[in-house]
Amino acid sequence: LEFHDHINKRATYTRPEPPPKGTPCVKIFDLPQALTRLGELIQCADQWWQLEGEGKRLAWLANKSSVTDRTLRDRLEGSILGTAQIVFVTANSAARLQASASKNEPFGAVVVDEAAQATEPCTLIPLGMARCSRCVLVGDDCQLPPTVFTMPRSDSLVCRTLFERLRQCGHTTELLEEQYRMAPEISAFPRNYFYGGMLQDAPTVLQGTRRDFHSFIPPLLFLDLSCSSAKKSPDGSWFNIQEARWCAETVLHIFQTSERTGEMDRAKDLGIICPYKAEQKTL
Repeated sequence: LEFHDHINKRATYTRPEPPPKGTPCVKIFDLPQALTRLGELIQCADQWWQLEGEGKRLAWLANKSSVTDRTLRDRLEGSILGTAQIVFVTANSAARLQASASKNEPFGAVVVDEAAQATEPCTLIPLGMARCSRCVLVGDDCQLPPTVFTMPRSDSLVCRTLFERLRQCGHTTELLEEQYRMAPEISAFPRNYFYGGMLQDAPTVLQGTRRDFHSFIPPLLFLDLSCSSAKKSPDGSWFNIQEARWCAETVLHIFQTSERTGEMDRAKDLGIICPYKAEQKTL
């Protein structure tokens, strides 16, 4: 252990006498470059830890003929999980890593994305693997619920998410109050109907979604054709010639307008959603 005297610019291995009681003391993080040096030491220790794990894995691969493929895979997975700082995994596949993870230190935290679309048992799988005391659930229970193929009873809670359960138990949630994806004309209905006006458009949304070809077709438009009839194809799918013709003419007009306004790169990023394969073929 080396002791530094920053006043007299000296360093020694001899422990100095303790200062008299009441003497002002300087804390370690108040010393010059202490945080920088500490960060370098932590980074160095982490690199050594990673290299040590890599050395073990290379040794196992060099002697892979002495063990089965399953044993080698389990060893490698356990070693990678033990040295990884962040692990990305789907909720259900986390069950396969349970045995390997149990041999290492618990994780510091679990972040579950789309938590409002995962049933409670599904969310408990990564929590059991991580064995941590901190969990962050990120989701939106105003959007699609979990997909459950078995028809539950009316009093069953099989479709309930852990996100919903914790809210019902009184846990507060943080709402991201600004949306950055949709044009205001598109977001107006869901913002008011599903979120009660609490969700707002970000200031940059209006400017970022304006295009010159919107003078021809607005960001959101509902059109009811005066003459339209659907027909069934031999394979059981459906198509509508009038709607397909109008859609194709609209796309062509958008391309022509975009070419004149210099927005062809935007027009090429255009998609058409069809409910049936026969309609797609007609288009």
